[in-house]
Amino acid sequence: MIELDAAQKILLFGLAWLGVLLVAVPATVSARRGSVGLPIAFLLTMTLFHAGALVHLDPSYDHTRSAYLRSWTYTADTVALGLETAWLGVAAFTLGLLAANDTAPPLAARPVQAPPALRRAAIACLALGATATALSLSAWSSRLPGAAAAIAALQNLVIAGAAGWVVYFHAAGRSGRALAVAGAGALALPAFNLTSAAILADAAAAAIIVACVLVALRPKRGSKLLRAYALSGSILAIALAGAIAWLDLRDGFRSVAWHGGSVGERSEQLFIGLGSIRLRNTDDHARHERLDARLNQNVAIGKAVEADRAHNGGFEGFALIEAAALGWVPRAVWPDKPERGDTALLERHTGKRVLSDASFATGPVFEFYVAAGYWGVGAGLFGFGYLLRRLDMVCAAWIGAGDLWRAAPPLLAAIPLVTYSNSLLFIVNLSAWSAAIGAGVAGAGLWAFAPGRRAAFARAA
Repeated sequence: MIELDAAQKILLFGLAWLGVLLVAVPATVSARRGSVGLPIAFLLTMTLFHAGALVHLDPSYDHTRSAYLRSWTYTADTVALGLETAWLGVAAFTLGLLAANDTAPPLAARPVQAPPALRRAAIACLALGATATALSLSAWSSRLPGAAAAIAALQNLVIAGAAGWVVYFHAAGRSGRALAVAGAGALALPAFNLTSAAILADAAAAAIIVACVLVALRPKRGSKLLRAYALSGSILAIALAGAIAWLDLRDGFRSVAWHGGSVGERSEQLFIGLGSIRLRNTDDHARHERLDARLNQNVAIGKAVEADRAHNGGFEGFALIEAAALGWVPRAVWPDKPERGDTALLERHTGKRVLSDASFATGPVFEFYVAAGYWGVGAGLFGFGYLLRRLDMVCAAWIGAGDLWRAAPPLLAAIPLVTYSNSLLFIVNLSAWSAAIGAGVAGAGLWAFAPGRRAAFARAA
C-alpha cells in the first residue's frame, strides 16, 4: 500500500473532487430533462466551503500561528481526513442526481418560452423579495413566532425573480442581456444579502444559484458542455475571490450590522470595506488563516472522524435525523428548538468549545457523519442529490413553459438545500416554510396576474 503524507492526500482528493464535478456538470445540464442548474449550484457552493483545505498545500503555511486555529488542536492530517469524508459526500450526491436522471420520466426537449407573463412575474418576485428584506431589518421580525422563517423564505423570491429575468432574456434571443443579468444578479444579490444578514453562506448561495441558471440554459450555438464547464469554473473562481474579499472586510462590517446599524450605515460600511480591498495582500499568511478558518469545513469533519476512531463510535444515530425531520415545527410549539448555528453538536464531536453567543456552520457532511458515520454521509448526500435534481427538473419544466409562479414552490424549497453550510434542522425548517409560502405566493400570483384579472384591474383603474 502506498503511504501518502497529508499534503499528498489533500492534492489527491482535490483532483478526485474535480473529477466528480466533471461528471456532475453534464449529468445536470442534460437537455432531455431540463435544468435550472440547482445541482451544479450545490456542488459549487460545497466546493467553496471545502476549498480552504488547499492552503495546507503551501509548505510555508503554519496554522498554529493563529490562536483561534490553534485552539482546534488539529493537523494537516485532520484536514486530509475531513476532505476524504467530504469527497465521499460529493461523490454520493452525484450518484443521487444520476439516479434521479434515470428514474425520472423522459421529457421531450422544447424551446424555452419568453412570454410577457414571465417578465411580469420576475418583476413581482423581485419586489416581494426586496420588501421581505426590508421587513427582516425590523425588530418585530425576530420576536413574532414564525415571522423569521416566513420572511427568510420570502427574501428568496429575489433569487427567483433574478432567475426569471435570466431565462426571459435568453429565451427572447438576447443572450448578452441574459449574461449581463446573471452577472449583475451574482454581484448585487450578495451585497443585498450581506447588508441584511451579513452571512457569507447565504450570500454565496444566492449568487451561485442565479449564475448557474445561465449554465443550464442551452446556447444558441456552440457546445453546451464546453460552455457549461467554462461558466462553472468562472463562477467558482469569482465566488472564491468574492469570499476572500468578504473575509478581509467582514469584522468591520459586522460590527455595524450586528449592533443595530441602519441600512445606510451598513451600506456605507460595506462600500468602505470594498474600497479598501487589495487583490494582492501583503500578508498572505493572514489571508490563508482566514480561508482555513472560514472556508475549510474539513477541519470539523476530520475532528469528528478522529474522535469517532478514538472512542470507537459514539454516533448520534437516528435521533439526529428525527430531530432534523421535525425542523418544520414552529418555535411556538417547540420552544427549545435549536437556533441556526447551534454549537452543541459540534462541541460533543470535536471537543471544540465555542463562545455562548457565537455560531458555527457545520454543514450536512458533518451532521450525517456524526449521525451514522460513512454510511450516513453516503446515504444522506445521495438523498440530497436525488431530491435536488428532481426539484431542479420541476423548476425547469415550469420556467421553460414561461410560468415562474408555478416554479416558485420547488425553487424556494430547493434554495436552503443549496445553502450548503446550514444544519439539517435549519434546512428542513426553511425548506418546509419556503415550499408552503411559495405555494401561497404562486396561488396569489396566478390569481392577480391572470389575463382576465389584469383586464379587470385595467378597467377599474
